[in-house]
Amino acid sequence: MKYALIFCFITIFCTSFQSKQADIPKLSLNANISGRDGNNISLKVILTNNTSDTVRYVTWDCSWQESYSIDNDKWKIYVDLCYKNGHKTISIPPYQSESKTLELNKVIGFSKSKSPNFKIGFHFVPPPAPINNIPIKLEKLKSNDLTIWSNTISTNYFSKN
Repeated sequence: MKYALIFCFITIFCTSFQSKQADIPKLSLNANISGRDGNNISLKVILTNNTSDTVRYVTWDCSWQESYSIDNDKWKIYVDLCYKNGHKTISIPPYQSESKTLELNKVIGFSKSKSPNFKIGFHFVPPPAPINNIPIKLEKLKSNDLTIWSNTISTNYFSKN
């Protein structure tokens, strides 16, 4: 009886700790080549909200391309030159998509990447929570950004991507 009581206490004690799961939105990113011009590629990227809630994220007004990255150093994403650039919050309704066109420029010279294939990453940054009261201890805010990667894209002319 004594061991059963100790076992129950340990079980209850160990299961009482719960780790809070991060609010990671169920977003997916799909990218396809929509055009080619010399050493440049146009990509159509589609960010899809796969949840029943509206997803909001923070991006830039003018240079929204900075929210995207590429995993191959043979290519770089062209970012618009902006003189007035501020944060903007974008909302994607439930089960809806947002599509944009990214311009990629081929990097001429030495690169570490051997593969012609690459993926596009979207840096999801949730909007900041409104502060009702100023906390007594101001702690350094941790970045909640998350990178969502697309399908693999091949630059081979004979591929379907």
